[in-house]
Amino acid sequence: MAEEYVEQPLLERKKYYENCPGCEVDKAKELSEGQGVAFTKLFMVWMLVLCAEDFLEYMINATARCAKVRDFNIAKTEADTSSYAGYLGKITSSHFHFMKASILAYTTELFREEHQALGLSTVSAAWGIGLIIGPALGGYLAQPVEKYPHIFPKDSFWDRFPYFLPNFVISVVAFLVAMGCIWIPETLHNHNCSNESIDDATALENGSSRAGNEKIIQKNETLFYNWPLMSSIIAYCILSLHDIAYLEVFSLWAVSPRSLGGLSFTTDDVGNVLSISGVALIIYQLTIYPIVEKASGPISVARISSMLSIPLLQGYPFIASLSGLALYIVLSIFSILKNILSMTIITGLLLLQNRAVEQHQRGAANGIAMTGMSLFNAIGPVTGGTILAWSEKRIDAAFLPGTHMVFFILNIVEAVGLLMMFKPFLVEKKKTHSDQIH
Repeated sequence: MAEEYVEQPLLERKKYYENCPGCEVDKAKELSEGQGVAFTKLFMVWMLVLCAEDFLEYMINATARCAKVRDFNIAKTEADTSSYAGYLGKITSSHFHFMKASILAYTTELFREEHQALGLSTVSAAWGIGLIIGPALGGYLAQPVEKYPHIFPKDSFWDRFPYFLPNFVISVVAFLVAMGCIWIPETLHNHNCSNESIDDATALENGSSRAGNEKIIQKNETLFYNWPLMSSIIAYCILSLHDIAYLEVFSLWAVSPRSLGGLSFTTDDVGNVLSISGVALIIYQLTIYPIVEKASGPISVARISSMLSIPLLQGYPFIASLSGLALYIVLSIFSILKNILSMTIITGLLLLQNRAVEQHQRGAANGIAMTGMSLFNAIGPVTGGTILAWSEKRIDAAFLPGTHMVFFILNIVEAVGLLMMFKPFLVEKKKTHSDQIH
């Protein structure tokens, strides 16, 4: 006779250990069932991502890279400026993505399952805001002697080091956040026994000894055979490449002269547009996205967002024909929509990745995702800058003249990522009995 599975009450199946930080977090999550999300946790995650010093330092310099290339007379022609700025962006990519891997795993463990969409949405929102606030800060604070001569006198320290101020400001903020990290709760289970710690933590997460035993047996299996995980990671890497290339192109295109199809913006102008986008993105990610994700699911809304991104992005070159207030309004609307759609896609894929593995595998899974993304992102700035410089040299071409070409190429990457979000390539993890009883 087949063994009969008897479902027990949830509280009877759970076991908590004293002096175990992971158990304390799990117990707090259980006691908060039916309650709203703790906004102190959201704020904590927000600041951890936003103030990753390497990340914002990189993004702060995104807007100022063209100015640096011009200041040091590196480019021989105006059209070559974007290309050299792209190479400079590639040189300053760094290891900040691996901090994001830890934060993603930590966020998934910190929030109850019904709040994980909001938690990961907060990570994506903070990441997106960093992509926006960074260049904005760079635009406002770089070259302070030229922009604020009544505060920063000429021939002073600030004149000799015109790009010191934005890096100093974010370093101070990052230091303060680092001090605050001392008080964030640990989610790692430690039961003072090498085997018991992992096994009990897995059984605790699964809610039953049978499901726990099955997953304990699988814990040593390589994550590379987990196709629901790997398919979402590959799509995530392709679309992340698109996003970092888009950001590079946007900043360089906006400050390029009108004669080359650009907008002739100053770094302050770029900062203003990106700041508006940042505010809209915050509101969307913290209010609208969790509702949309709950109604449609993360992958469905990601597919729709990717489809909408393609015609939106191809409309960017036509913005250069506008001027004055109309230019600012239309560009701000386009920027808001593009950033909202991008963060919707990325958040959906992050949810799929973290739901495709168990708790003890999430750190490694997010590490794989961030490693892949870092490799793709390393080529994003130089590729975007080089293609933009090439497109600006073919301003009178018959087919996709000028910047129409660079946005068309960005759309090709977007389309590849979109196709990867459909079956048979993308596979979602099927819910097990232990998943459903939660």
